[in-house]
Amino acid sequence: MPDFEDRSKADCVTPNRATIRVNFGRLALANIGAQAIPLLVSPILTRIYDPTALGAFGIFSTITANVAAVATLKLDWLMPNEASPGRARALLRAGLATTAAAAFTMPLLVFMVPALGSQLHDPISRMLLPVAVLCTGVIALLSGWWIREGALGVMGVAKVAQAMVTAAVAILLGTLAGQLAWGLEGSFVAGLITACVLMRVPLTAKHPESAPDAVYSATRVAWGLRHGAATSTAIAAANTLCNSIPIIVTTALYSAEQVGWVVLAQRVILGPPALLSAAFANAFWSNAAALARGLKIEELSRLYRRTTLRLLGISLLPAAGCMLAPYLIGPIFGAAQWQAAGEIGQAFAPMVIGSIALAPTNHLVVLGEQRMQFLSDGTRLILSVLVAVLAWRIDLSLTSTIWLLSSVSVLGNAVLFLTHITAHARARSRI
Repeated sequence: MPDFEDRSKADCVTPNRATIRVNFGRLALANIGAQAIPLLVSPILTRIYDPTALGAFGIFSTITANVAAVATLKLDWLMPNEASPGRARALLRAGLATTAAAAFTMPLLVFMVPALGSQLHDPISRMLLPVAVLCTGVIALLSGWWIREGALGVMGVAKVAQAMVTAAVAILLGTLAGQLAWGLEGSFVAGLITACVLMRVPLTAKHPESAPDAVYSATRVAWGLRHGAATSTAIAAANTLCNSIPIIVTTALYSAEQVGWVVLAQRVILGPPALLSAAFANAFWSNAAALARGLKIEELSRLYRRTTLRLLGISLLPAAGCMLAPYLIGPIFGAAQWQAAGEIGQAFAPMVIGSIALAPTNHLVVLGEQRMQFLSDGTRLILSVLVAVLAWRIDLSLTSTIWLLSSVSVLGNAVLFLTHITAHARARSRI
């Protein structure tokens, strides 16, 4: 929990009112480019890869995201809150070490967990998984560093380059390998590696390693772990599982082809708002951390309420646009194989509202309220599991199941908003 009483305001930099707009503008422009590229090439990819191949890739990327969320111990969430650059660097090094350890144990995990291994049929997929986990964790950690620095331009350049490499390699491998899913997985890994390189190079140039002694580094790492890494990891696991629920439930209850439909619908319907929301979330979190370090909780609370209300109004138009999905996805991406993905796209409308209006301004970790975050995400996860059980027991159609899961998601985000209001009041009482 942040030590509000012991912090010196002189040691904290408070952002001006234009900082969020500037940071968001920089990253949003990059994210628009990063999202436009895969959307532009998707009609090509859906004619190279069939729904089964896309479904296998969806399972691969879901496994990667969930393992990486735990592998970093979510030390990237703690870095933006650190006033000390030495502590932030120590947390970064610790996160890199734990991520590397998790990646190297992935082959053993696949071997020991039959349910996991059964989802990765191709030997090449099993070889690519450790690399994907490692790179995903490294990107998350370096993002935490750049959010702390307020230098979001580095992240923007990396996102665009990642999208370009992923698209080019996917087309190349698809042309060479045909319908094999590892073509998509290989392009995914190539893009991740590109982003890692671009985010790490400027970090080295701006902050050359000073080789701190082992005792100093170990002390700083222990400080970071003591102040919430375990709780943050549990939160990240619950949050990532919640976001992965549509793929997980479809994999468990429906066919591989239907998994592919859900993956495409998510990419087309949730992809653009998710990337713009991520841009805003990074900008907002960077400023929220600075305000919390400066003990300006009242200003943070006003900013949160005002921003969430504005985003809610913005979210209504794209949510209504989801109703056009059946008339667009089939004709654009290939009606013969992908028409059903359009009907599923409609079901993501409530999730679009949550993704744009409520998720981007989440900053409970900045306030040291990891337990409240975990309770909120855990509740959403339990409700999602109950929906999955209901779908299984009464044999719901895939579209109906996605509608229910999407509604549960936006309900969970609404609870998260109320949780923030309580957290702000608790933070003010500690000052």
